[in-house]
Amino acid sequence: MRHPYGWVTGLLLALLPVTALVLLAAGTGRAYSAEAQVPPFKTLDRDADGFVSRAEAHEFKAISLLFGVADANRDDRLSPREYRAIISGATTTAGGLRG
Repeated sequence: MRHPYGWVTGLLLALLPVTALVLLAAGTGRAYSAEAQVPPFKTLDRDADGFVSRAEAHEFKAISLLFGVADANRDDRLSPREYRAIISGATTTAGGLRG
């Protein structure tokens, strides 16, 4: 079943990573590098269960801020696919990480 607000979720996934990075950059008073701030999935998945829990994402502000939006199926954990959605939205517009 398709979510009735699917396009809204897509828009939020596209805009929120950028907004979070900009807000975090504003708080530091210096340029913010998406590449330096977005850890690889395996780094976050500390228990190696193939998912990133909210607790595992907590120490990375940008990921923590976007967790609820990125958790598309609302199972309170991010799959690699959900995590890639954050990465692609944050780094495509910030000019950082690739693939």
